[in-house]
Amino acid sequence: MSMIRTITYGILALLAMTLLVACSKGNGSREAGGEAGHGPVQMTAWSDRTEVFLEHPELEPGKGATLLIYLTRTADWKPLASSEVHLVITPPAGTPLTVAAKGTKPGLYRAEATFPAKGAYRLTVVIGGSQGEQIELPSLLVGEGHDHGEGEHKETAASDRKEGTPHDRDDHGDHAAETKQGGGKEPAHAEHDDHDEHAGHGGHDSHDDHEGEQAHDETGKAHAHAASGAVGAITLTKEQQWAVAFGVAEPRRMDMASGLTAVGELVPVATAEAVVAAPLAGVVSPTRALPFPGKRVAKGEVIAVIDPPASLGGGMTQLAADHAQAMSRLTLAQAEYDRAKRLVEGKIAARKRLEEAEASLEAARAVATPLETAMKSVQGGSGGRITVRAPVSGTVVEVPAVNGSGVAPGQTLVRIVDTGRLWLRVNLPATDLGKVGRPAAAGTTFTVTGLPGEFHTSGLVSDGTVVDPQTRTLPLVFAVENRSGNLKAGMFARVTIRTGTAKGVLAVPKEALFEDEGRWFAFVQISGITFDRREVQIGTEDQGMIQIVSGLDEHDRLVVKGGYYVKLASQGGATADPHAGHGH
Repeated sequence: MSMIRTITYGILALLAMTLLVACSKGNGSREAGGEAGHGPVQMTAWSDRTEVFLEHPELEPGKGATLLIYLTRTADWKPLASSEVHLVITPPAGTPLTVAAKGTKPGLYRAEATFPAKGAYRLTVVIGGSQGEQIELPSLLVGEGHDHGEGEHKETAASDRKEGTPHDRDDHGDHAAETKQGGGKEPAHAEHDDHDEHAGHGGHDSHDDHEGEQAHDETGKAHAHAASGAVGAITLTKEQQWAVAFGVAEPRRMDMASGLTAVGELVPVATAEAVVAAPLAGVVSPTRALPFPGKRVAKGEVIAVIDPPASLGGGMTQLAADHAQAMSRLTLAQAEYDRAKRLVEGKIAARKRLEEAEASLEAARAVATPLETAMKSVQGGSGGRITVRAPVSGTVVEVPAVNGSGVAPGQTLVRIVDTGRLWLRVNLPATDLGKVGRPAAAGTTFTVTGLPGEFHTSGLVSDGTVVDPQTRTLPLVFAVENRSGNLKAGMFARVTIRTGTAKGVLAVPKEALFEDEGRWFAFVQISGITFDRREVQIGTEDQGMIQIVSGLDEHDRLVVKGGYYVKLASQGGATADPHAGHGH
């Protein structure tokens, strides 16, 4: 029994020591300002010309702190290099303090400041001297940590929002501040000016919310937002943004042409496709190479030469003889039909004779017609060779024959399609017929996956008269000009048939949206370096803009250029780590 007690006490002692060590690790000190155990506070403000992204540690009265300011031009989203950047820090009571920010690299500035007393300090970034641009950021909280009390407005963090739900905002459209605390030890900052630094990094165990404050510059409103990196958000650092083509903008209200969307397929025009067949038996001569798929051929161009078979009586001689015999039979049948018709009209012969003569005429014509066509498309050569020519201009899309192989009469040599003009075949659901009426070609557009831009139809070929009983759709056929040759027969298209105009709808550029298994998403900027993947419902498309039915509001800032890089970051599992992508 004493041995059991000894083992039990030993286990309990070991557990107690483990808990003690774990607790002691959570109280590491910070070497770059701020109270131990808190992560950096991130703030973002936007004006018409500039984005300001600021980071600082937890601020304590009487202690110095490093503030990092990232300036980005909103015209091209590249780093803003200015010869003069100042911070105007206004305490709750007293005289404002002006601090110069020193540039460490293009777009990155560093300022050192000491806050004498506890409270909320107003912060204004001045770019280009006293007469330059002034952008106000959310208040700096000194000695208050992240606890604002129960009376202040709070907003749900990005990690707690459901996809497809717009940001909650107060009546002024302000963004809420997001902060988090942790117990990790803060790494020291390098003191060299040419290093990219973060002020006051810490752990990431929990987060609370700060209220965002609306800021103004000399040109108008500047939206402000404070955050320390929402858990689960996607991170793309300022250096990464500056290195690629990138851009952020708000959705805008506009009038858009409304319409119905359907799936269509590009097909060859019925009269612009020709199958070239062997007019008689023979061998495809190796002396004339058959055209390859994709080659453009002109009407009348030689595309094949057929040598006569080894047996006597073949080749061009046989074709000419067969043609002459068929034409003779056709002439006799036509004469007999004319004679029988006169006799029947004169009531000299029975009507049955006319019917028999008509049947004989049709049979003779059926034999003579293909031979007549063959004689027009071929040209006799020496030794009974037959030269086959293209009946239409176009592109060779299929070559089933092979040089040196034998062919039978009627066997396909090549297939030619004129792709300079295509048809767009659309199956419109019967339930939408009342919304469209007779569709107008001028108001019908389509897009093709993999091809940039929007395409227009040039005419309505057929508006259909009968609904397909199996699919319950009405077939529509539009003409499409394809002089560039970029469109290919067999491609599928997303077709929009215009039905009217939607007034004042929310719209975003098409390149701002990404499709994933039939669902559409956009990347919304939460702070200067963090983004949220938001599901949206889309409506009509017009001139490169897509209507947003739900999922965004007009104050959201979404990535409209360079979203591919944010998507890569999201697939790589990037989170809003303040340390990510920055040098120390």
